[in-house]
Amino acid sequence: MAAPAIVSLETLRPLNFMSAQALHFLSPFVSVMVDSNAHKHLAAFLEHRGSIDYLCDRIEELDADRESADGQAVTEQNDAH
Repeated sequence: MAAPAIVSLETLRPLNFMSAQALHFLSPFVSVMVDSNAHKHLAAFLEHRGSIDYLCDRIEELDADRESADGQAVTEQNDAH
């Protein structure tokens, strides 16, 4: 699922700043449904130029960690048999 997430983020890169501004604009409505503090942090995070790069890098790191953990579990299962 990492690849579709990264592709989605990359396609939305040009709208990064506009999305942050939309979140600020919609904050009175969104704060009814979600934590307003988290909503403000997300909008502030998206305002930064490198935020999409950071998210993509972090997704790739987590995916690599998951794959190495899965590979290690398979190796341990094979050694047990």
